[in-house]
Amino acid sequence: MIVRKYTCPKCGYTKAPATHKGCGGIVIKVGDKWICNACGAEIGDTFICAKCGHEFKGNWVEVDIPL
Repeated sequence: MIVRKYTCPKCGYTKAPATHKGCGGIVIKVGDKWICNACGAEIGDTFICAKCGHEFKGNWVEVDIPL
């Protein structure tokens, strides 16, 4: 399963897998799209840091997590 790992440019907090702010589901790659595994919403490139609340774009990498 391919997930996102982000690093906040403001506080340096790193989180993997990234979660969907609205429902807490895991952001996963399905085909060429990123979706929330809980609610099915398509996820863009904007993140909100789970530690400091900073909103930013980019600063993430793909991580392959074995099932």
